[in-house]
Amino acid sequence: MLERSALQPDLARATRATTAFAGALIVCALSGAPVAAQYAATAALGLSMPQLRGAYPQRVLVMAVMISVISGAAFLGGLAAHHLPAAVAGIGLLALLSGVWRHVSADYGPPLGVDSALLFLLALEGPSHGASAGQVALWTALGGMGAAVLQLGLWAFRPQHPLRHAVADAWVAASDLYLALIQTGRGEGNGWTMKQRALRDTLDRATAALNSARSRNSPVLIGHLEQMVHEAAHLAMQAAAWHTLSESRIAATGPAAEPARRRAAREAVLNELANLGRSVAITLITHQERNLAATRARIQTCRHLMEVMALEDEEGRAPVAISPHRRLFEVMGRQLNSLVTSLAPTVGHSDIPATIPQHLPDLSRASMPAIASWLNSVPFPDPALVRYALRMALLTTLAVAAYLHWAVPRGYWMAFAIIVVLQPDYGATRQRAFQRVTGTVAGALLGSATLFMPLPHWLLAGLTISAAFTFAYFLKRCYGLAVFFVTIMIVLLTELHVPVHLDFTIGRLLSNLAGAVLALVAAAWFWPVSERSRFPGLMAAAIRANGVYFDEVAREFSARGTFHQRIVRAKQVAEREASRAAASLQRLLAEPGGDPADAPATGVVTANDRVTRAISALAIQMEAGLAPDASDPAAVVAETKGLLENVAVAVESGSGLAESSVPGIRQECWHPLLAVLTEVRALELVARG
Repeated sequence: MLERSALQPDLARATRATTAFAGALIVCALSGAPVAAQYAATAALGLSMPQLRGAYPQRVLVMAVMISVISGAAFLGGLAAHHLPAAVAGIGLLALLSGVWRHVSADYGPPLGVDSALLFLLALEGPSHGASAGQVALWTALGGMGAAVLQLGLWAFRPQHPLRHAVADAWVAASDLYLALIQTGRGEGNGWTMKQRALRDTLDRATAALNSARSRNSPVLIGHLEQMVHEAAHLAMQAAAWHTLSESRIAATGPAAEPARRRAAREAVLNELANLGRSVAITLITHQERNLAATRARIQTCRHLMEVMALEDEEGRAPVAISPHRRLFEVMGRQLNSLVTSLAPTVGHSDIPATIPQHLPDLSRASMPAIASWLNSVPFPDPALVRYALRMALLTTLAVAAYLHWAVPRGYWMAFAIIVVLQPDYGATRQRAFQRVTGTVAGALLGSATLFMPLPHWLLAGLTISAAFTFAYFLKRCYGLAVFFVTIMIVLLTELHVPVHLDFTIGRLLSNLAGAVLALVAAAWFWPVSERSRFPGLMAAAIRANGVYFDEVAREFSARGTFHQRIVRAKQVAEREASRAAASLQRLLAEPGGDPADAPATGVVTANDRVTRAISALAIQMEAGLAPDASDPAAVVAETKGLLENVAVAVESGSGLAESSVPGIRQECWHPLLAVLTEVRALELVARG
């Protein structure tokens, strides 16, 4: 049960954070220092939220750095209390550092910037509650160390196997992709593209973790885990290629022409592949014989379902029409056989006895590559991130200056609202502002209800802990709901040690509203970055990356070749460039004052993704041994490459596309080379429209 819950990050994060938060509250209550709870519990909650990755020494180093930063921020806030110049300089420094943390690590940087700023702002009120700067810093450090001890204690009883977890995450991401393909086949959105990008990111992280651990681990174990990463990527690619062929058939004959039995058989195969992915992930983490046996049973079930699917495809079809599907099933069957062979040694590599282990397996000592594996490899920050840090520093200093100069009650929440709401791009800032304002208003109203009813201290603490759990659970699922519960948590947490009146809630509400408005104004007017000027270049790069990918695959297909490393690298580049273009599109659509000319951008991104899928299907069928037919493949390849470059030039320059002068080559749409050409022509039509 614990291993399965570890694969559900929301539940694991909420349980971990609530335990640390409740522990800090209980210790502060027993020690007779209720004022300390606000700082210790806040630090414990913040540092227990991130999911630490990598080697164990690396995780300890990350925790030590985060504790030092937030404790230093709290100490600085206590010193700067009631000193306007020092407070303004301090919050400006932390705002600039938040940009540095974001650049250094995308995983740990954003929460570290928010936590350090929050504790600095809370410490500004410390002297008014009788707490010195040293006491505030000490309470913050103790709360952070409590969160660190909690994570370290979990490693002793349930070793987290950093390398195995990284590989298991890849199989979970592949499982999510299979489920998304089922929804796409039903016409329920196009969520498979997001899952495909998530799979690519997870595979990259797993590969980086294995590469960083290569010099200090058993080469046999590293080789085994690398093979499991390869198996996850290859099986997912084959399933996506098979789904692409099925889509082509449905598009050619019409959705109504697909028998219900064939649709049910296809969904059953994908659903069982999803179950298989999670079963492999659990087997990799637990490396127990019973889980390995269950995984083998799922592999056998997948084989049987594929046989049923093959029979459904044969019914009423000419042999030439089912050849690509049948050959793909044969390739997937061979991949499943390979998975059985590759997965078997995972039990043999286990070094965990039946009792509590006396050491932490997989990784045992630090090295510079391991420490640097979670850092940003780009030496210079993105200009948009620099502008974001400067914008943040300017606004937070103005907010703190107004708060101290005019003695605004609970005015420090205005600066904190700016830190939470303001994002590097305007679209995300506007969304965060709306969610934060609505969540704060609702949470403040409900939290205020506790002011009019006398509650026992134990019940008040229980409600605070419950609010902390729901906040941590919904943080990544629904930000607006998370803000609603964290508002309740802060009101109740403050009421535990300081008598709170209605003015506390009203003051915090007005400060949040003012901070959100300032963040929106700043994002729109201070150094704005328009995605409208960035998107064409990113989209053209994604289309050209598809051209390189197609060139590598088509060359080997025409020569009856096989996979090689250049094809794999070209596929990775194409997927990454497509992810960058899609992210830019999301920011573009969130910008105000939408231009009607932006509407076709969504179609271009989607059509380009379909081209990538068609090229991957061509690569898989090349592996299946499907040889070129009697038509001239050179003409198809030349037209496809020419169209891709023309579309890229037109998208980048903003000029229209002229009608293609190359005569179309008309043959069956299921042929893999012609299937790619069909998708490229669709991309051309969307770009022209």
